[in-house]
Amino acid sequence: MLEMAQHTALLSVYDKSNLLDLARGLKESGVRLLGSGGTAKQIREAGIEISDVSDITKAPEMLGGRVKTLHPAVHGGILARSIPSDQADLTAQSISPISIVVCNLYPFEATIAKPDCTLANAVEEIDIGGVTLLRAAAKNHERVVVLSDPADYSEFLAAWRSGGGIISPSLRNKFALKAFEMTSAYDLAISSYFREQYASSHLPQEQLAGEVQRMPLRYGANPHQKPAQAFVTSGKLPFKALAGSPGYINLLDALNAYALVSELQEALQLPAAASFKHVSPAGAAVGLELNDVEKIVYGVDDLKEPLTPLACAYARARGADRMSSFGDFIALSAPCDLATAKIISREVSDGVIAPGYSEEALEVLKKKKAGKYCVLEIDPTYNPGKLETRQVFGVSLQQNRNDAKITAELFSNIVSANKDLPREAVVDLIVATLALKYTQSNSVAYALRGSIIGLGAGQQSRIHCTRLAGGKADNWWLRHHTRVLELPFKKGVKRAEKANAIDLFVGGEELEGGEKAQWESLFETVPAPLTAEERRSHATKLDGVVCSSDAFFPFPDNVHRARKSGVKYLAAPGGSVMDAECIKAADEHGIMSTISVPEHLWEALAPLTKLEIEPSELQTLLREHIKPTIEETSAEIPYDLITGIARWAGSEKGKDTLKAEGLDPISYSLIPLLAGTTFAPSSKPPPPPPPEYDSSEDRRAITALINGLFSVVGVGFAAWWAAGSVHWRNETRVLLALAASIVVAITEGVLYLIWSSHAEKRKAQQKRWKASEAKSKTAREEKVSENEGEVKLQDEAQPNVVRRKGYEYGEEDASVDLQE
Repeated sequence: MLEMAQHTALLSVYDKSNLLDLARGLKESGVRLLGSGGTAKQIREAGIEISDVSDITKAPEMLGGRVKTLHPAVHGGILARSIPSDQADLTAQSISPISIVVCNLYPFEATIAKPDCTLANAVEEIDIGGVTLLRAAAKNHERVVVLSDPADYSEFLAAWRSGGGIISPSLRNKFALKAFEMTSAYDLAISSYFREQYASSHLPQEQLAGEVQRMPLRYGANPHQKPAQAFVTSGKLPFKALAGSPGYINLLDALNAYALVSELQEALQLPAAASFKHVSPAGAAVGLELNDVEKIVYGVDDLKEPLTPLACAYARARGADRMSSFGDFIALSAPCDLATAKIISREVSDGVIAPGYSEEALEVLKKKKAGKYCVLEIDPTYNPGKLETRQVFGVSLQQNRNDAKITAELFSNIVSANKDLPREAVVDLIVATLALKYTQSNSVAYALRGSIIGLGAGQQSRIHCTRLAGGKADNWWLRHHTRVLELPFKKGVKRAEKANAIDLFVGGEELEGGEKAQWESLFETVPAPLTAEERRSHATKLDGVVCSSDAFFPFPDNVHRARKSGVKYLAAPGGSVMDAECIKAADEHGIMSTISVPEHLWEALAPLTKLEIEPSELQTLLREHIKPTIEETSAEIPYDLITGIARWAGSEKGKDTLKAEGLDPISYSLIPLLAGTTFAPSSKPPPPPPPEYDSSEDRRAITALINGLFSVVGVGFAAWWAAGSVHWRNETRVLLALAASIVVAITEGVLYLIWSSHAEKRKAQQKRWKASEAKSKTAREEKVSENEGEVKLQDEAQPNVVRRKGYEYGEEDASVDLQE
């Protein structure tokens, strides 16, 4: 331990709030005070004894006060640990240990917030010695107390006095954390200021100090939220503005949209485009060729420029939901070509982001909005970090970036009777599911021919997602109706007006007043509304649509609604207690249904194969079914293995083993939920039968009832006789006897009712059990007869089996209680 004849406190503060109270309290406790510059001056003027820092450094302040506490005599006294070697060093250099450091920093942020702040002003407010003192004291907080917040002085003094100069580790830890947070925030403010001065995109080239790291934005989420910026803390900003200037929401749309289209191109090897509005896709598509009808529907039939795959992708993405895409931000997975630029130039849009632009395309886009149209070019090699952080209400939230890959393998677990899944449907499922990845949850997406045709984003209930997406898909399909394709618009009607008029026409809303007059004025001849029969007949022609959901369907109503919009292929995660009913509904409509579950179960169990697990039979079972690679692992994992691992993980030995390997015992005790939240009823042991009902109990009950009647008479007589022994009047004796008999009779009656109710329940329970046994026996006999002479297929449901890529279900799975 360091030998300290007297505790020493070093005080060097800019904010002198509560300073004198602290100094006085320390002095009264016998602490030696050291102070720098103005801090020592103020304390001394208040009549409190304090020494200058120069008394121990033997050097005056210099460079106009820039160097005050930067000296081995100061930092040696702070950083010295309670070990003999450090004690020897201090003794050799005649340095006294410092046990308390009180420090706060120059007001850098307040200085740069002033309108007339110059670069020189800002530089002078960068604290050097103060940050060094705080970090040194906080680093050695096992021995040193560091106070960076004047609000903590009173708490510290109270603890110091009550502890006789000893501060608890928890309080020292608290003060150290505050000091680290102060220096971190201080450095962040400085780096942000100089990023704006030296690495901002608005600066002329000669002022840039290397790569651009910051881009000022027009405003934040709303016009009054100024200033706003986009920046990175290392490396360079991965995009630049070739024209225009983005806003905060523009960038949220642009970056999310580009992430989506780049993943689409990677997954399908086709150029992709997305139309984003308010941080969710209004449309997304890959570059499949347009047929003649689709060219009319998407409004590109009059384009003279030959349609490239990228142009087809954006035409599809924009045309999926033209109303929602109005004023969108566009993302392209490949460099923008002339044909795509010409389509963009015709639409009302806020901006576009792409990994490059041809000269002709850029020339077209720069003319849009008189040169103010936002054109962003992103570095296609940019790869964001693993962690992502955001702030909500002043609280920082951090998580690993969603790097889940959406591939055809995700849809291989087909649980429906219809097993047909053509390549075209797989493409559509990937498009729909990737769109959901970049959509605000809860969401459902419908897709066809490589394009989203309806997306229900961010609804609180799953069925509303399905209905919203289905309604959009229905309107998309109605725009293919012959009468819609032949609407007699007047010459000169703008594209946006046409899109709005078509939307009103297919929506079937009854217009009134000025809205009706304005709508009718767009046509040479006012078209008659689509009849119910025309709508129904056209709707029946829509088929082959895929539907993907970002969470399980809680009820089969989602499946029924999806089918109304031509859905033939359905993908959703498993895990609902109603999964079996949803699969049944899919079979009813002939829908191919998959449960898309990543290989988390194998990933969770694989590390356990290297551990010693008890009993040995469980370890053998684990190693038999879980292999080093997913390809070698059994497709079927026994239920006994899943439940056995859960029980072992909950045992004391299991917990210790898992913790020693850095694994979470709680996660493994809940592993049945990872394998699937429902299991076939055959995999659960049947409940024990109720005890047999004995009819002789009825005879015993009658005998007890007769005995009870005799008891009532006997008690009444005894009461009458006892009253006579004290010479009561006859009338009183009779009343007493009668009262005693009534009490006994009521008691006997209540007991009989209780017994009778229990007996009836046992009779009913026994009856239900016998009926259940008879039904189960019949089912087993039928199953045996059906399977005679047959070889079971590998993908057939087996008792006591959990599928690695999904779940197996019985007819009654929907009623399984998860609490059992």
